[in-house]
Amino acid sequence: MDRETLTKLEFDKILAQLAALAYTAGARERIRQLMPLADLTLVNLRLDETAEAMELLRFGEPGFLSSLQPVGQHLQKSRVAGILSPAELIDVYHLLRASR
Repeated sequence: MDRETLTKLEFDKILAQLAALAYTAGARERIRQLMPLADLTLVNLRLDETAEAMELLRFGEPGFLSSLQPVGQHLQKSRVAGILSPAELIDVYHLLRASR
């Protein structure tokens, strides 16, 4: 989809509204980078993932999401044989716990 079409559809405003609902800074950043998909298989996969997430949120309190922090830098650090600090390990723990 070209930029002009996205502008006419006010796609940037949709992303901004969605980002305002995100629980974490990492999620907000990923939302801002979203682009429409053209592959129907991938669209259906994303819809299934969204439906699953909605079920989890409907039956549980989403408060556990508020403790999540971006861990990309922590993972990069660990890949080059870095040692994570206790605070970094806690960030990774919270992400793993929320993803189970």
